[in-house]
Amino acid sequence: MWFDARMQVRRSSLRGADRPDCPCAGKVREGLKKVHSHGSYERYRDVDGDEKERIPVFRCVLCGQYLSVLPDEMLPYRAIGVEQVEAHFDATYEHEEAAEGPTCTQKEQGCLKRAAKRFAQRTQALSNLLGQMIAVIGPSARELWCELRRFGRLKKILRTLSETFKTSLLGDYRCLSPSKALAVQVGAR
Repeated sequence: MWFDARMQVRRSSLRGADRPDCPCAGKVREGLKKVHSHGSYERYRDVDGDEKERIPVFRCVLCGQYLSVLPDEMLPYRAIGVEQVEAHFDATYEHEEAAEGPTCTQKEQGCLKRAAKRFAQRTQALSNLLGQMIAVIGPSARELWCELRRFGRLKKILRTLSETFKTSLLGDYRCLSPSKALAVQVGAR
């Protein structure tokens, strides 16, 4: 199914454009409009599944890559909201701006626990990726979260990870290996 092989970009990364840029096709704003609308899909807005959000999908005609434009309030591949995760991480990792932990349902608590566990598992990978952008060498999950928060709110952190490093806070994009169509084009030259 084509939904499995798509990259999720942040809506704020469009910066005025009506569609995302594909890594292989150049910048849409520079006139290389090789990314076309390819419909949309619905995704649950929260863990209870009460509301759905329509997510637009685009397809690059050069490499066949699908790109979905995710609202800034949503985490890639997770039903829990960005603000809830930020508040939970701030409380868990004792960030200066931390208030009390967010009040939430049992389902949300489970999602937040899994998100914190996944973040702790990705600490090494994220610190390797960020390199000298963070001050601590070999940070713990708490130290890494405090370093990331120096960049700003979680929405900004997610956009930076997506744009600069082509990854996310809680997981790598599986679809970022070169597509078969692009590999065939490159191999034919």
